Amino acid sequence: IVTGVQTCALPICVVILHKNIVDMSNLGFKESVVCTLKGVTDFDSCSSRSEYWYYQLFRVICAGIVFFLTLFIGPLLPEWLGKGVFIIIILFALYIVLADIPLSVRRLHDTGKSGWWYLVACIPYIGWIALLYLVCQPSNPDSEYRENGDVIVE
Repeated sequence: IVTGVQTCALPICVVILHKNIVDMSNLGFKESVVCTLKGVTDFDSCSSRSEYWYYQLFRVICAGIVFFLTLFIGPLLPEWLGKGVFIIIILFALYIVLADIPLSVRRLHDTGKSGWWYLVACIPYIGWIALLYLVCQPSNPDSEYRENGDVIVE
């Protein structure tokens, strides 16, 4: 019997207090993206592999849309409107890229690694490969970064 349910930043990210289970298995594409974008300042908790990869898919889709808009639609706009749209696209892209940093840190926490391992991506040529290897690792149920012994279900 579950005695109480508490929600985190979103109602879809449910924490069941009685069993200390963070159920990430029900997060689909939309929920993962919303959780990531709303948790842009959260460097302390954990993120599942599915949340991480759904957000990466979202980034690729956004990049394709921005490419399409700038290549095909941009030249058709008047100059004054084109500059405004360009500024909005740049700000949105910046937010999308910056949201990836805390998500990667939370993913590293889920594997039991410190968030400082994100800096391995700064190593020229091979850093991104090392980071890719780290975020692909399975969840570590004994991670010291979990709150109250929570277990993330994938």
